[in-house]
Amino acid sequence: MSVLTNEYTQVVVLSKAQVTEAITAQNAIIQHGIKVPSQSNLVAAMAAVTSVLSILLFKKTVPSLSLGVASLFASMIPNERATVEGMANSGLQFLANVNTTINSSAKYDQIEVRLPFLEYTYDNSANNWRFVSGYGVITRLHTPSGWINAN
Repeated sequence: MSVLTNEYTQVVVLSKAQVTEAITAQNAIIQHGIKVPSQSNLVAAMAAVTSVLSILLFKKTVPSLSLGVASLFASMIPNERATVEGMANSGLQFLANVNTTINSSAKYDQIEVRLPFLEYTYDNSANNWRFVSGYGVITRLHTPSGWINAN
């Protein structure tokens, strides 16, 4: 089965809860997918992040994601894995900034961000998955009065 990578950005709208789940998912991919690939540990770490699976990671279930992540990173050479880990850590840092921003006011209930993704694509597109691969841009914040631009 051939695996290709694709890097791109996409605008995504997330609620406060989804931002928290995105951080949990990204950290789980780093800890249990990249650093020490373990399908069972990844499933356990991501058990509570179902609302962001399809939005951020292209997956419908945690087991389907964990199988792809763990098997891919277990087969990578160390230098390749280190490069991907650095990209994923940058994505995690940006998601932490997104979390700080959305929680800076009780009025904010959603945030719009342009996120960079690294996507792994397979012959069968049902196996595709991705993660946040670096720093993005916070574009807008939502309040009960509507959207405001983030400057």
